[in-house]
Amino acid sequence: MPVTHRKERKTIMYDCRLAPHLSARFIAFLLVMAWLDLISAAEPVSLPELGFRLVQCHTPFVQEIGVTGSPISIAELEAGGGRVDPEIPIFEGKEFEGLTGGSSQEHSTAVGSILFGNSLLYQGVAPGIRHVFFGDAGSFLKTWVQENKPVDVRIINQSFSLSRQVPALDLLLDAYADEHHILFVNGSDGPDGGVGHTPSTMFNGICVGACDPESGDPSFPGGLFEKRSLPELVAPITGSYFYYQRGSPVVLTNQMHRIMGTIAGTSLSAPFVSGASALVMDLALRRPETSQGSDPRVVKAILMSSATKGITWAHTEEAPLDTRQGAGVLNVTAALRLFQNGSKVDRNQDAGWNLENISSDETKKYSFTLKDPSSFTATIAWNRHIQDSLAVLVPLELRLLREDHEIAISVSQADNFQHLFVKELQIGDYRLEVHNPSKQSETFGLAWSAFPMR
Repeated sequence: MPVTHRKERKTIMYDCRLAPHLSARFIAFLLVMAWLDLISAAEPVSLPELGFRLVQCHTPFVQEIGVTGSPISIAELEAGGGRVDPEIPIFEGKEFEGLTGGSSQEHSTAVGSILFGNSLLYQGVAPGIRHVFFGDAGSFLKTWVQENKPVDVRIINQSFSLSRQVPALDLLLDAYADEHHILFVNGSDGPDGGVGHTPSTMFNGICVGACDPESGDPSFPGGLFEKRSLPELVAPITGSYFYYQRGSPVVLTNQMHRIMGTIAGTSLSAPFVSGASALVMDLALRRPETSQGSDPRVVKAILMSSATKGITWAHTEEAPLDTRQGAGVLNVTAALRLFQNGSKVDRNQDAGWNLENISSDETKKYSFTLKDPSSFTATIAWNRHIQDSLAVLVPLELRLLREDHEIAISVSQADNFQHLFVKELQIGDYRLEVHNPSKQSETFGLAWSAFPMR
């Protein structure tokens, strides 16, 4: 019975064949040894791998508040019609609909396991998700998006990329997201590993880049795309996934095959963010007074405002994100804390979120007091609208002031978000302002947080 461990790639493979000349005692010995090996391997399987730890999705705080994504329906779109095998144990109890043809694929299985996998030995980011719509990316575009046919999901994960940007498709996707209040989460890298590929170039979603699963360092070049700051968030370039190959127990079929492995690329970065979005929405929908927090614009603002900044993170007033890190590394625990701490009506606090309408030439003001020196981050996010096949982007602005002194400003003319980060703020009273200089009203999601300086 060959037993191979490739621990440097975190791959464990068991391939047990019962040879007729082996004695029953020796066969029993081999099976016991294999069973003990499985027990020793349970730690890295049942406890999340480096990627899960980096994004802090299984911390005691997350377990304490009990969010799993259970009320959230999601769609997983795959290029070429791949789908997961519903008989795999980590997908037991899930309700799959949509794509019924095609074969199961390692890619779709890996994406699904990161997003909603759930078993005794393994949990994805949002293990409570039960309803999953599967669709071939091309067919979904033709059948649902072009026909503007609604699909009963809140999040659509798109772990694929075209070879280039297709502006007409971006317009269709933005219009669909805007009308149906769906959050699209898209992997950012195309065949060349850079930004600028549909669907990650759509505005009304989250463009996800990749980072090292241990250090959080960005893994792809990134950069400005048509003056836009992409990616918007980064998540681990690789995460563990776990599945069983079809087959019966060893004693019945002479063979058992159990694999744990990894896939690299933003294909597995995107489902981290989709899962985190489901957890925020789950928390928001628990109370009627916080249900607006499930709006895609609020969720995007919360995830960006709670992201972990790397040491080299930098931005400008007109390019509000780091060109490689985006807003930073996804931090699930920080996002849920921000939501929970910012849910109170009192605006005189150091964390908050909101969904608000702002009229032409109006300024919304939010005051808060810092009792300790802190770092500070804030994000507003809104949708690009499509009118008569033309894109309309309202240029909102975001400022942080102390008394009447301007401390930070974000005034990108190319993005449908603004983002602030101030590493050191001293004790005192502050005011966050959102200004609309245009002649059109707009609805935006807002999230801000002050936290101890690192």
